[in-house]
Amino acid sequence: MHEGEVFVPDIEEYTIIGDTRLRYDTVPCMRRLIFFHLAKTGGITLRRIAERHLPEGYAFYNLSLNQADSKELEEFRALPETKKEKIAVLAGHMPFGMDKELSGPSDYITMLRNPLDIVVSEYYYLHNSPLKDWHRAIADFKAMSLGDFARSGFNITTNHQTRVLARIWSTFLERSVPVDEAAFSRAKESLRRDFLCVGITERFDESLLVMKRRLGWRSIYYFRENKTPGRRPTKSIAPGDRDAILERNHIDLALWKFANELLDKEIEDYGPNFMRDLRHFQRRNFWYQKARRVALLARGLMFRLKKLTHLHA
Repeated sequence: MHEGEVFVPDIEEYTIIGDTRLRYDTVPCMRRLIFFHLAKTGGITLRRIAERHLPEGYAFYNLSLNQADSKELEEFRALPETKKEKIAVLAGHMPFGMDKELSGPSDYITMLRNPLDIVVSEYYYLHNSPLKDWHRAIADFKAMSLGDFARSGFNITTNHQTRVLARIWSTFLERSVPVDEAAFSRAKESLRRDFLCVGITERFDESLLVMKRRLGWRSIYYFRENKTPGRRPTKSIAPGDRDAILERNHIDLALWKFANELLDKEIEDYGPNFMRDLRHFQRRNFWYQKARRVALLARGLMFRLKKLTHLHA
């Protein structure tokens, strides 16, 4: 690239119809990727990157069981085997062990996040998304403060990451059951044994670079998606609310620190070129994000122009 030249990565874009991209041609067996999406960890962005690497003829399937009355699991289990065989990427909020529902080998990946940020982000996400069916499970949520939410006892507010990784499955807004030292040990062992890659949201770029190496991904450029609107910075949280969140998530905090250690080990195994590759990726992704913003702005202007033209036709 010449001095002063703007770099825009050549990224192939895919169009996803609904939750799945379904083309069921006859293709050989391959290792399936299961993205075990823990809530508010940057998972939508990571899903888009995984979708970008679908082999021809394979499908992406989104299975997000965050509703107490969800029928998605039954619908997934009822899929014909011919369609299940063509799922290359299964992603979403789900119980651990979904690989048993599918034939062939699978690799798990996941991302963890500081539980303080998860609870804060989920609170503001719910506050700004009143039309979601599963938000209506909280009576008078609009009147609930962050502190009230932190003390509510919902799964998402109380050691949720440890609970799910320890195979104690329940949806976000069910009342939580206690998580003990044995569950913490199971969750740690699961991260160490069952996951090919364990990323950290606060170290997203580092995590992506490790996943690229492990999974053979070609392109990991991204534009952050599903950012929580109206969220206050974590540092502005009242001390009492902060204490309430951390008190109820001390096991998750320890698990997050353990996951950071696993990522540190992956970076060590990557070798001495890691920091060089990371800086190289971040420079290029900076220009990719700028190009995407310009493209989105142009698309929005075109939409408004067409609407005005239609109104005055």
